[in-house]
Formats: sequence, structure tokens, C-alpha cells
Amino acid sequence: MSAVMERRTGQTRTGDPQTPTRFWWLRHGPVPRAAGGAISGREDLACDLSNTAALDWLRQRVPATAVFIASPLIRAVSTGEAVMGRKPDALFPSLMEQDFGRWTGKTWQEVSAEADALGFWDEPADAVPPNGESFSQQCSRVAAFIELARERWAGQDVLVACHGGTIRAALAHALSGASRQPGVTTQVMSFVIDNLSLTRIDALQEGTAICSVNERYQP
Repeated sequence: MSAVMERRTGQTRTGDPQTPTRFWWLRHGPVPRAAGGAISGREDLACDLSNTAALDWLRQRVPATAVFIASPLIRAVSTGEAVMGRKPDALFPSLMEQDFGRWTGKTWQEVSAEADALGFWDEPADAVPPNGESFSQQCSRVAAFIELARERWAGQDVLVACHGGTIRAALAHALSGASRQPGVTTQVMSFVIDNLSLTRIDALQEGTAICSVNERYQP
């Protein structure tokens, strides 16, 4: 963050810029309605946090001193609070799930014909759901958050409670950076990101290291 931006926002850099900024990407707990195939998108739905064993495991994995950031949707906030035992340090709308527009709340089967007409199945990263946004657009806003966060919390642990699409967007940024290499955005959509899973990405001065993807509690 430049000195000019620091004066404008009142924000200053913290942490050691020589040390990796360690992002712990946490996907929220399962949304009951989504189990039937409904698209949650940006709808503000509560999640199931009854898996105490998984939550205990997450508490042991994530540093208690981590900066706690979350998407403003309740399923992300409540999951992060269950793990960290406190309120978020900040909420970022840029971390919200992809906006599926009028497909929100419907099942993939219900929107299949319309999705086919839009070319969604052929170009899932770039096709835009009606009144929504593409996954590529989501990737752009998540990338902007990452660049801000790696400056503001340089050298620290940062727990980001968010959504599956948001975490895939973070992986796209890690794999291609600002260059947005052709094909990477589509390829990361193949990653499985389970509920109550962790994906660890370290931001270094010379690049990015993907340390783990979809790490989760194993009974």
C-alpha cells in the first residue's frame, strides 16, 4: 500500500514484508438446501455447524492469532466465528460467492436448458447467468482483495471465511497472478472444495505457493 493510500484510508502496513503472508481459506459449513442441488449464490442462507469434530480440528489447524476476514454472508461469518471464537476483524463484499442472478435458489437441473443456450457448459468461467456475474468476474474481485490483503497484513496469518467459488478464484490468482493465463480460470473450477475445508496459499514477494487444497477433518 502506498503512502498516499495510507493517508487516504488511514490504513498502514502491518507485519513483516519479508515473511510469507499465509492465507487460510475456509469454506463455510454445509447449507441444507444445497444438498438437494439448489444454487445458493449470494442468497444469505444459514449453514449447519453441528459437526463439532470438524470444528475442533479446524481450531487446532488455524493459528488463533490470525487476522479474521470473512464474506458478509451469514454462512461464512458464522463458520469463521465458530472456528476463531470471535467476531471478524473485517468483512469484504468482494469475498461473496458468485452472483448467479435469477438462477439463485433453483437447481442445476432447472436451469440446464437456459445454461445450455448461454453456452454455460462450454465456457463455464466466462458465461454470465441472467442478471448475475461470470466466474471470471468473481476471480477479478477476489484477486483485488488478495492484493490488498497481502499488503495490509504482510507476513501474517489471515483466515478468510468464505465460499467454494471464492476459494477457486483464489487458486486461479495463485496459479496465474495478474496475468490471468488463458484456461486457468476454467481449470480451477475442477477443484473440489468441501464444506469446512481449508486451502492454504502463501503469498511471497517472489510469487505464490499453494501449500494445500481442500484439507479437511478425517474421522
